Amino acid sequence: MTANITSNTSTNVTWSTPSSGTTPVGYEYVISTTNTNPTGAGTATTLTSNSFTGLTPDTTYYVFVRSNCGGSDYSNWATTSFFTGYCTYNTTSSSYWIDDFYTTGGNLNISNLNSGYSTNGYGDFTSQFINQSASLSFDFNLTLNSGTHGVNIWIDWNQDLDFDDTGEKVYASGSFATTTSGTINIPAPTPTGNYRMRVTANYSSTDPSSCGSSTYTETEDYTLVVDSPPTCYWPDSLTATTTSTTSGNAVWTAPTSGTTPVGYEYVISTTNTTPSGSGISTTLTNQSFTGLTPNTTYYVFVRSNCGGGDFSYWINDSFYTGYCISESTSTSYWIDDFSTSGGTGNITNNNTGLSTNGYGDFSTQSVSQNSGLSFDFSLALNSGTHGVNIWVDWNNDLDFDDAGELVFASSGYVSSTTGTITIPSTASAGDYRMRVVANYSNSNPTSCGTTTYTETEDYTITCLGPLPCTGVPSNIYANPLTSTSADLYWNEASPVPANGYQYYVSTSATPAPNASTTPTGSVSAGTTFVTLTGLTDSTTYYVWIRSNCGGGLGEGAWDGPAEFTIPNCSFGDSNGTTTLGCPSVVSGGLGLSGADPASIDCTSSSTCVDLEATYLQLGDTSDYLVESIPYNPPYQFNCLKNPVSVNVDDVWSDVIDLPFDFCFYDNTYTSCIVGSNGIISFDTSNADSSSGYSFSDSLPSTNNALFANSIFGVYHDIDPSVAGEVGYELITLNTGCRALVASWHDVPMYSDNTILYTGMIVLYENTNVIEVYIEEKNIDDNNVNPWNDGNAIVGIQNSDASIAHVAPGRNGLDTNWQVTNEAWRFVPNGTSITSIAWHQGSGTSGPVVGTTDIINVCPTNTTTYTAEVTYTLCNGTIITETDETTVTVTGSKLWEGSISNNWQNALNWSPTGVPTSTDCIIIPDTTNDPVISPTAHGNGLNLRVDADANLTIQPNGSLTIVDFIYTNPSANFTVENDASLIQINDVANTGDINVERTANIRKTDYVYWSTPVIDFPVTNISPNTSTGFIYQWLPTTGNIYGNWIYANENMINGKGYIVRGPNNFTNTTQDFTATLTGVPNNGNITKTISRGTYTGPEYTGPSTTLVTSKDDNWNLIGNPYPSAIDVNTFLTVNTDIEGSVRIWTHGTAISATNSDPFYNDYTFNYSALDYIIHNGTGTLSGPATFSGYIGSGQGFFVLMNDNPTPTSSSVTFNNNMRSSSYANNDFYRTSNTSENINSSQKHRVWLDLINATTNTSNKTLVGYVNGATNDKDRMFDAYLDMDENQQFYSLINTEKVTIQGRPTPFLDTDQVPLGVKLTNNGSYTIAISDLDGTFTDENTNVYLEDTYLQIIHNLKNSPYTFTANTGEINDRFILRYNENSLNTDFFDVDETAVTVFSVNDIIKINSTNHQLKDIVVYDMLGRKIISKYNINSNSLQIENLKISNGTLLVEVTLQNGYKLIKKVVI
Repeated sequence: MTANITSNTSTNVTWSTPSSGTTPVGYEYVISTTNTNPTGAGTATTLTSNSFTGLTPDTTYYVFVRSNCGGSDYSNWATTSFFTGYCTYNTTSSSYWIDDFYTTGGNLNISNLNSGYSTNGYGDFTSQFINQSASLSFDFNLTLNSGTHGVNIWIDWNQDLDFDDTGEKVYASGSFATTTSGTINIPAPTPTGNYRMRVTANYSSTDPSSCGSSTYTETEDYTLVVDSPPTCYWPDSLTATTTSTTSGNAVWTAPTSGTTPVGYEYVISTTNTTPSGSGISTTLTNQSFTGLTPNTTYYVFVRSNCGGGDFSYWINDSFYTGYCISESTSTSYWIDDFSTSGGTGNITNNNTGLSTNGYGDFSTQSVSQNSGLSFDFSLALNSGTHGVNIWVDWNNDLDFDDAGELVFASSGYVSSTTGTITIPSTASAGDYRMRVVANYSNSNPTSCGTTTYTETEDYTITCLGPLPCTGVPSNIYANPLTSTSADLYWNEASPVPANGYQYYVSTSATPAPNASTTPTGSVSAGTTFVTLTGLTDSTTYYVWIRSNCGGGLGEGAWDGPAEFTIPNCSFGDSNGTTTLGCPSVVSGGLGLSGADPASIDCTSSSTCVDLEATYLQLGDTSDYLVESIPYNPPYQFNCLKNPVSVNVDDVWSDVIDLPFDFCFYDNTYTSCIVGSNGIISFDTSNADSSSGYSFSDSLPSTNNALFANSIFGVYHDIDPSVAGEVGYELITLNTGCRALVASWHDVPMYSDNTILYTGMIVLYENTNVIEVYIEEKNIDDNNVNPWNDGNAIVGIQNSDASIAHVAPGRNGLDTNWQVTNEAWRFVPNGTSITSIAWHQGSGTSGPVVGTTDIINVCPTNTTTYTAEVTYTLCNGTIITETDETTVTVTGSKLWEGSISNNWQNALNWSPTGVPTSTDCIIIPDTTNDPVISPTAHGNGLNLRVDADANLTIQPNGSLTIVDFIYTNPSANFTVENDASLIQINDVANTGDINVERTANIRKTDYVYWSTPVIDFPVTNISPNTSTGFIYQWLPTTGNIYGNWIYANENMINGKGYIVRGPNNFTNTTQDFTATLTGVPNNGNITKTISRGTYTGPEYTGPSTTLVTSKDDNWNLIGNPYPSAIDVNTFLTVNTDIEGSVRIWTHGTAISATNSDPFYNDYTFNYSALDYIIHNGTGTLSGPATFSGYIGSGQGFFVLMNDNPTPTSSSVTFNNNMRSSSYANNDFYRTSNTSENINSSQKHRVWLDLINATTNTSNKTLVGYVNGATNDKDRMFDAYLDMDENQQFYSLINTEKVTIQGRPTPFLDTDQVPLGVKLTNNGSYTIAISDLDGTFTDENTNVYLEDTYLQIIHNLKNSPYTFTANTGEINDRFILRYNENSLNTDFFDVDETAVTVFSVNDIIKINSTNHQLKDIVVYDMLGRKIISKYNINSNSLQIENLKISNGTLLVEVTLQNGYKLIKKVVI
């Protein structure tokens, strides 16, 4: 028979037909709440099942069924039972329970905190529910009261009143835990409705069951409401608080989901029952409640009103109108006596006995005192030992939860206790609730709740407000001096008292002095120490200090006590030694332990030396570096001036005020305690309590007697109650800082007192370094079954024992160890708080030359360097340590200027004598600043211009330095226009110089620039020039011709730029000076060059000027030095360019008559004739136009070679191109310049082609030079840049060149073809422009052969004039140097056609076939005698020839263009 419960009021019972005997004709059944067989008939039925309804919930029912076989033949009754509800759970122990259970993430959540133990271990909390929608989830958190438990949670998804179905166990911890949390998912198809949720925790099982009886178990039932997502959401949060004993306040936040509420409703009640009706409407999100009943719990309910009758669920919170209840369920233990002393008024409440429910309201009894002062209390328990805590509600907010409100904690079990409570100096006058709780079962009792074996008493503190004398001294500490004296120190009060301070000394800590106590003595204003005398050794003293304001303000509050003991032994002098324990730095030569490096001769190949700074490198205290260090204890172990009261076993000392702030694991401490077993802790709440001794764990840990926030060194079980000393002392170290030394000297091991321990812990001021020194550490019981397993620790541990740093092999469970003379250092190693800077010069005002521990310096004279180490301490204070070291440099030549400013005056130098190239030169700041005058030349090995010094090289002066140049940032080193600064070695310079260059220009003139210094902005050349007039040259665009592009950058060494004249200039030339400032360039400098790939024929570009195959090969580069460079040396080095340079002179103003360049079409243009072309043969413009030296700051064009030269290459500049003999006065536009050429080595002819119509002239140069050949020579033949303009050139085979070099020796049989490009029909003249070498000899002639006219003309005698038409002529003219005999047959013509004859000095010309057009008469030297044009006749007579008799040549041009020459004799 089976019962199937269908609800808590109905069940269905089924049974089966019997398988034996007579088949029944029917059945009878009975249902009852008692398990007693029926005595009469039941209800008849022929079915084998029956449904029972209308049952009572949570009731056990018994169903009886029997068979009816007919004829009153019945079987025995069969029975089954069922329970109309969920199965129950019972427990037999009340020791363990679920203390907190709450949910988050639901629409509404459960919060069941501090629920305590439920009767029989079952808590029915189904009135508390979690609301969430299907397919979503919620989180839960569960906390047990004690021990660890297994936890399971079930939900009855099918509402069949059990938790047995698949999926109904929704959480299983699977292990023991003290707290647990998790997420519960609601299956997607779950219908809306209420579902039972059961939570079971079992102390004895990791897998508790959902029903039954068990020991050490509690079960709690809750309700899960699965609901459709609401349309109106409740407020996101609600907080209800008490504001007084009769008022409260509720604040809520608007929901962030769903419809925005139009308002809210709230209900306040003294019962925790969800309202069934409406509440009070409001549109606010807060509400105040007044007129409440004191000491009553109120429940506030709030819901959202979304309009149209759509309301959210109610949410609620509660508050209590009074201090929380603190009661006890036991009557066995209580506070018997509580009293105060030292207050203006005091409490005496003794023999009070047990208060009802363990709570005594004695708030009518009060202790009164001023703010900033204190009072003492005394408490005694009736029986046993208790933990005792005392709270004061300083902000009167009816709780004891705020910081600083726990004013006393016993931190252990006591039968009686005393202490001191200080009223905060900020406390206002008024009454404050004080709560005293003693708990027999807990050493750290709570201020609220119901517990066992506890009593609570409430009192009142009446604060009388601050004393008129408000300043309170602080940080009192004593330093024993002798067996009868000690120095007492404290920090100044604020405000500083006008009449100084008073002090009180006692051999007892109680009673503390009060306002009526007579001071022991006083000191005057401004004094913060006093020497106490007449003391007794082996005696502990307590001292207090207070301000003495005077002037009617009286005295302030006593501060203290500070405790110290006069030991009975020989004191040290409180001075110690350390290595890198304090902030310090030692500087010197590398590896020399602070000694200066050896002196250096300035002429050495290098004056560089490594300097080293040795210092303590620190980080913050978030991390530590553990180091093994040499055993050098900073101070003695015995007879420290402050014995610690730990002369009993396993205890902590009183609180010890540190004489300085100490940072430990990112926290700052002003006090500590010392433990008897070799430990210092910053957890001062353990002061004067038991420290324990036993541990069997390694750090980090707080198991057993291991403590957080502590220094262990060596921590093991020793017994100072038997013998030995424990003490501390503040010492001053040799490096200047202070340290606190704590030592354990000759303290016996606990088990075997014959085995002694001596060790020391050192805390360093500022650095927060910790050191542990172990003079002797042995294993107790000689490591034979040693006490406490021989465990010992050297290490440190942070405040929550999550991090520890331990010396290797020195942790708790490491192999037992013993050692003598061992030391460890714990150095803060978090984010660095240390930085180093090296300053040049004594002190820290000089420039920083390094920021690393080791630096390399290269002084040119004796120089001091200062290492400065900066520490940023944990309190924000910054301290610095410095040390100096000197690098001595000998052999320098020092400018003194004692006579004048003349560099060349030997008496201006020390030692006497003008510097040579072997001298190191130093220019300091002097009255007479050195000047290198025009034409003077200075020398030096290296040069140093010191701070505020001045050095000037005047125009045409020069200075050659073999090695480096150093210019101090505040010095002024100027290279004036046309002056030179030359260097020999390829070394880097330091510091800026000023290089001046002057050009005579118009506003529209462009100057070609380069930079002699590093990183000079091109826009700074002429700040008054708009940036749109500053350009650089792009060699090729798309592998065709190049073009100008804008430039706005720091000038690149070796690169050329063009800059137009300033905007404020006019079209009249005037001087413009640019000053280029920066580090002077020196040594090898490489500049990239590039070209396009076009090598085809000439073509028309953007303008009428043809583009040639060379027009994508031009590169604009520049002299990168503050001195001139030799062109020929430069060209010799750089073989990827044609052996010529083009330097822009701009002798011609911009004009509309000038031809366009090939790269664009402009209205106004510059003249292409203004480029100076120079190569190894010479300068095209003539020997007096260019010196052959490119000046400092000068940009110039070079032509990059075509194949096989790659499209990208480079040019190189080096110091071999520089010399003091090279004039630096060729810059931009020049005149009257002499070429640096020995004319005997070159024989050159410069020829001009002059256009009679336009007066345009062109030059070409032919020279005979050593090294040249008759073929194309890179260094001696210059490419002709053909354009639409008139051109004059010579030919090498078919190649046109503007300069042609020919081989030496010169032979007069040489002939050079010449070519012209003419831009108009007319008359032209070829003339000699300049000659040098052999051509200046009157016996060396220069002829021009005109092959068209068959004339050889001596150009030395006169220019040669000819007529020609527009076009290019390459076969007419030959430059030659001898005159062959003229053959008369050469001149024969057809006499019948043209006749030329002379009659009486009259020349008659007749043409029978064609009219005459032009007649020109020449003498035999090719000189024109007379000419007649446009004759248009068949005959002509020429009379009045004013020449002597002789032979003449007559050039006849006929109308048909036929030209012939006739000879005639006059």
